[in-house]
Amino acid sequence: MLLRLLRSVTILLLAVSIVLAFAQSGPDAQAEQEVRDMERQWRQAWLAGDAGALDRIHADDYTAIPNIGTVSSKAEVMADVRRGVFRYSRMEHSEMTVRIYGNTGVVVGRTVNEGRRGERDVSGDFRYTRIYVKRNGRWQAVLAQYTRIPASGK
Repeated sequence: MLLRLLRSVTILLLAVSIVLAFAQSGPDAQAEQEVRDMERQWRQAWLAGDAGALDRIHADDYTAIPNIGTVSSKAEVMADVRRGVFRYSRMEHSEMTVRIYGNTGVVVGRTVNEGRRGERDVSGDFRYTRIYVKRNGRWQAVLAQYTRIPASGK
């Protein structure tokens, strides 16, 4: 009787382990990795000033809200990118979390940037939120919002 109970418990624990392992490497884990890859591509494209890559990464309905509170559409951002208005020499992302909600990925992180948008210095330490939506089999950014971290802030 005790042996049968131990076998049952062992099988149950094995089954739970398999389910947990699948859950951790299931569709959300894959989607999270895909969104993290998009963040890497996004960073590289901005540093390189790669308008073609940025055009693919940003959805047509993309909106950018920088720390100064303005709102820019994809068309406005891309026009500045194509004119070479944006120049970044450094962009370091850290403290990144990615959450997946179906076909939506929400990224919250920290970035330290050195760069310019025309005459305006866009350097600094920021918290950011970026939202990606998966459409037609690919992830695209639909929103980015930045908040400057004060020099004394964490």
